[in-house]
Amino acid sequence: MAIGKESDLLDYMGITGISSKDIFDDIVFDLLDSKLRNRYNLLVEKQLPQLLRGNMVLPVHKYLKKTKNEDIIIDDKVRKMAEYSPEDLLNKNIRKDKESYLESGFSSLEEIFNSDLPNTKKLNYLVLRAALHADDKELKSFLKTYYREFEKHIHGPTILRKMVCILDIKAYKNSA
Repeated sequence: MAIGKESDLLDYMGITGISSKDIFDDIVFDLLDSKLRNRYNLLVEKQLPQLLRGNMVLPVHKYLKKTKNEDIIIDDKVRKMAEYSPEDLLNKNIRKDKESYLESGFSSLEEIFNSDLPNTKKLNYLVLRAALHADDKELKSFLKTYYREFEKHIHGPTILRKMVCILDIKAYKNSA
């Protein structure tokens, strides 16, 4: 039971039903526009801070860009996530492969994906390419093609989240 204006309650309940997986899927496939129906302010104020609890990274720039009202309250967790650069998403394990990636001469995500590199190195190189060299168009196209495959791989979801956050930064940060 709830008391309030029905449309406000439905708006809030609809927003709180959005999961982090929905957010990641939306950055690549643009799936939330019809569900959100221009309620981005509510998503930024209420749901993104809830999803950012703990150590999770989350794409936020697309939604910050779409907020219409400048007097919304942006939570510190959202603000901190908005300050990330692509290189901030590179952990120590990925950074250790940076030099060998730079020397490798790979010119596309697709080329790395189809290479015969050991699995861990291949995943690290993909994130390095995404962060250092790929533009948002190459990255989005690659993720659209291989998204479901990454979801099934043992380390794929972590790498996928990093690459989606990098896409969000590259596609929306400068215009947010």
